[in-house]
Amino acid sequence: MKNGSIKQAVAVILALVILAGIYYFSRSDDLTAPVGQNAVSSDQVSNESSSPLTQQEAEELVLNEWGGCTPDSCGSFNVTVSSAGNQTIVTAIYGQMRDDSISAAKNETVAVYKDGSWTLGEPKGTFSCQKGRGHEDFSDVPCI
Repeated sequence: MKNGSIKQAVAVILALVILAGIYYFSRSDDLTAPVGQNAVSSDQVSNESSSPLTQQEAEELVLNEWGGCTPDSCGSFNVTVSSAGNQTIVTAIYGQMRDDSISAAKNETVAVYKDGSWTLGEPKGTFSCQKGRGHEDFSDVPCI
């Protein structure tokens, strides 16, 4: 097998794994609630007694829990931290996907401070399609 064929096969496998994860997370019953209500009850969120989640901490959590980009999976990776009421929301966008139908994937969840450390709740996964392959905004509607 040629070196280029191996790289192509690895890229296809990684794309399929990412697509399967997005499909799984977008179809999970726990993820039909708006962000902030999935996998976290209001009594678990205690951000008032903790230091705010820093950008660096959020990036480390995302990399440990969801992974980042590899040369075969995507070309850009961006993590943001925001607040909604007393909740801390973490969003990771994987852009320039190496896929013929999906352009970008987004995971979003509530970060919870409990027992002295931050953890991420179950992410809600959405994606945007490549131009001409369906919706170009983030949605759980499949691309064509």
